Amino acid sequence: MDATSSESDFQSFEQRLSDLGNDFGSYNELEGERALLAQLAAKGYRLLDRPRPLAVDGEVDTVVPVEREGQKVWVLLSSKTRLRRGNVTGGDRQLRDSAFQAALRAQQIEPPFLVCAFGRRVYDDAVEAGRAAGIGILDPYGEVVEPTLRSA
Repeated sequence: MDATSSESDFQSFEQRLSDLGNDFGSYNELEGERALLAQLAAKGYRLLDRPRPLAVDGEVDTVVPVEREGQKVWVLLSSKTRLRRGNVTGGDRQLRDSAFQAALRAQQIEPPFLVCAFGRRVYDDAVEAGRAAGIGILDPYGEVVEPTLRSA
């Protein structure tokens, strides 16, 4: 085996590993989306469009417009394998950032918002941070913290 074939084998392995990571991340995002949609339906929200990812100043794993009692709301969801305080507080900071708000507006995504975070594993510090920030916390079993309607 020469150096060129070893390098090629290593690059192929790196690519397969990267693809596996992307697949796992997508699975996690879909699991979070399913938990979110079940919770929204249980609360009487009606979907106005399909849920989708959004690449703006980073990525929002799921955005979906919903309506309840005549009020349109945009729901934003971030999904993590392990949800910790830093994920929740970072999402809160991002939502308050004027550049991020402008990027959302450019996509016709405007307040009010319900902001949620999903974790396959949710740590207590993430639950506390969600309560403090008004960010909904979801795990595979349902809602842990109810989100607060936000203007930004």
